[in-house]
Amino acid sequence: LPAGFTCGAPVMALRGRRRYRGVRAVAASWRLLAFSLPSAVAAQNRVGSEELLHPPSPPVDLAGGLNGIEFTDDDLVNNERMSTWLGEAFHSALRYEPALWRQVRAELEGLALRSAAGAPALAFAAGTAYYSYFWWGDGTAVDVVAGEMALDLMQLSVEHSRCSDPLLDTDRFLSRQCHMRWRQLLLIAAELARHLAVDALDVRRAAGAL
Repeated sequence: LPAGFTCGAPVMALRGRRRYRGVRAVAASWRLLAFSLPSAVAAQNRVGSEELLHPPSPPVDLAGGLNGIEFTDDDLVNNERMSTWLGEAFHSALRYEPALWRQVRAELEGLALRSAAGAPALAFAAGTAYYSYFWWGDGTAVDVVAGEMALDLMQLSVEHSRCSDPLLDTDRFLSRQCHMRWRQLLLIAAELARHLAVDALDVRRAAGAL
């Protein structure tokens, strides 16, 4: 990473993009979910095999760090590979080496910056990683920067996958995991806003999360 690189850099880079303003944009896309459970299951079964088949994940190489993961143009594959790597790392000795875990965080920030600079296929994986592994910071309090990163990256993921497009048909909505992306986006926005407003007493920043 370049000298002087801080966690604020990817936040500002992401927020330089057009944001959906979180919850206020959800109504336009949630109407896509106005179908019965049997219809949803049937639609999922109709999704073409070409959209469900992804390249297999290579063996996990903890020594290579996040930068050693073989990323693709498929953000679902990238999310699977990063989640697998972080899951292995989190339950290994690496998690108990503060310097090494800080390096993982720094590498994640680098990937977030790349996603904002023209590689949006990394956004879903990076956003999920921030929320799943860095939300609690030192384990006792919410890491607001990680929460804001997760929120902005998930919004970028929704944009990249066209999950906010009301013309997107049901098959593609499901195959692109749009229902999961929207659920994570709403969850992160609501939890972050609640923490900022109630715990940190920062109403202005809480409003920004929504």
